[in-house]
Amino acid sequence: FLTVARFAPTRGSTVTVTELNEDPGCEGRTTAVYATITPGTCAENDKADHCTTENGWGLLSSEYTFCEFDQAAYLQYAFATSYYVLVEFYWDTPCENLWHTVVLLADGQCHQTVQETIMVTTDAEGTLYLQNRGLDCDRGLWGNITEPVPKAMVNSGECFVGKDVSKKVYLVDGTAAASSSASSSASSSST
Repeated sequence: FLTVARFAPTRGSTVTVTELNEDPGCEGRTTAVYATITPGTCAENDKADHCTTENGWGLLSSEYTFCEFDQAAYLQYAFATSYYVLVEFYWDTPCENLWHTVVLLADGQCHQTVQETIMVTTDAEGTLYLQNRGLDCDRGLWGNITEPVPKAMVNSGECFVGKDVSKKVYLVDGTAAASSSASSSASSSST
């Protein structure tokens, strides 16, 4: 797969972020596993900055809500050291009215929080699978968060029409985005 090094369609617009994190009980962020980014401020979305400890299935995790970021800043904050999949969900076809964006850690490993157990994988043809499981990494059947995404649709910017909603799907190298952001900041400050 070719990955997108930099992706930030809502730069400058404050968004509402709800992040599922492997942090065991709001003790300090560790690994962001799954995030939902909703256009609009927290006030517009009836949310506030906070952390909620989640306890269930013999697991502790955290749900963070962030109100101070635009999408680009949040992605750099949460995923600067990893690959991630960014899925833009649209109300319509051909992908004109953004509903929300979902971001998943894409390291090929299973990650679990109380709300979601997820894994992002590809097959030999390059089809991207965004999977979830009912219980934990060892139990339950794997299901698909979205329909499998053919390689040709990943990073194409094309509208992928699924059975329920339309979407655009990007596989992003967060480490490249962070380093290109740092180098562009350095070059702009030196001129």
